[in-house]
Amino acid sequence: MSDTRDLLLEIGCEELPASFVEAALRALPDLVHKKLTELRLAHGSIRALGTPRRLAVLVDHVAERQPDLQEEVTGPPVKAAFKDGVPTKAAEAFASKIGCSVADLRRVETPKGEYLVGTRREAGQAAAGLLSEALASIITAIPFRKSMRWGSGEFAFGRPMHWIVALFGEDIINVEVAGIKSGRASRGHRFLAPATISFGTANSYIDTLRAAHVLVDPAERARAMHERLVEAAKAANGSLIEDEFLIGENLSLVEEPHVIIGGYADEFLELPERVILAVAKGHQRYFGVRGADGRLLPRYLSVVNTALAPENIRRGNDRTMRARLSDAKFFYREDVAIPLADRRSKLGGIVFQKRLGTMLGKATRVERLAREIGLLLSLPEPVLMAAASGAHLAKCDLVSLMVGEFPELQGEMGRAYALAQGVSAEVADV
Repeated sequence: MSDTRDLLLEIGCEELPASFVEAALRALPDLVHKKLTELRLAHGSIRALGTPRRLAVLVDHVAERQPDLQEEVTGPPVKAAFKDGVPTKAAEAFASKIGCSVADLRRVETPKGEYLVGTRREAGQAAAGLLSEALASIITAIPFRKSMRWGSGEFAFGRPMHWIVALFGEDIINVEVAGIKSGRASRGHRFLAPATISFGTANSYIDTLRAAHVLVDPAERARAMHERLVEAAKAANGSLIEDEFLIGENLSLVEEPHVIIGGYADEFLELPERVILAVAKGHQRYFGVRGADGRLLPRYLSVVNTALAPENIRRGNDRTMRARLSDAKFFYREDVAIPLADRRSKLGGIVFQKRLGTMLGKATRVERLAREIGLLLSLPEPVLMAAASGAHLAKCDLVSLMVGEFPELQGEMGRAYALAQGVSAEVADV
């Protein structure tokens, strides 16, 4: 496409929470498309790029000028535009608005009556002169669940801003927000390449940052993370337990993903697998590793933002993981010592729904319905008994220590405790 340039906007800031990065990157393409459309600037694809430390948008083939504008505009009714053949203020204001004389206006018959119509002509302006205000408005429109102010100003953003890069091809677009003026200077990875870097052109953005240990394209960063996780799992003599949620969470926590292999004592493997994975996932955002026999290995993989001092990071992570697993082990031992059925009465203290009563009431209804439905289906008595017994125990783990800490394990812990307490698999699996 001729007479076009690529457009780059980067906002550098202090580390944003993962959810802030994700929401901003979802919103940026629409914000940019809307603004460029308003300015009548044709453009190609829009890519939202970012890490915890920067939000950016790269737009391909933005037109260097607006096209000349020529459009037909409908004005006031003729009866309001003229009085005794003399133009009224309504006619004069309409003519002034579209940049012509009253004599140039035409009368057109419409379903609503006779109206004045005029042609508005406007010479297209250079994009460089329009983008300054446009980019500033895009920055201020980026949505955050919570914003903060800093210094003495009133401007609010997800986290304090430190720099702005605004390039149209090779040229700097002058943008100023919160006292920060745009340029071509940015910063590399906080730990691995902390020096200031500079972009010669907008389309050099991704490659320049990659050389500074910043994978600004989320898709590229996700691929690199997954590859390094798979390699690390192999190095730990196992295979990666895939988890899309953890990929997404860690994606917005690092600028370049590095993986550290950690471990914990074999004694913790007495815990149900889901408990160990919940501890690793919920508290630490760690990945699990499975051995060739399908069993969980006493290893975990953590994604970190630096390759510096990995042994120090591993030791700290191991201590934290050991403490978390020790808590889980305590919860498990305390919970399994109390028969599930003995916990049932405590369900009366948990409100299911204000107008429907407690969890105990719900559990009682489920137990009754299980048997009644089984009778309607003419199921064998052993199946009826297993269904009723399973329904009787189904909600009891809600008052356990483990589910109190990990609500996502409700049901699974009930099954684990039932099996550990000698309940048959037919009942535990209901």
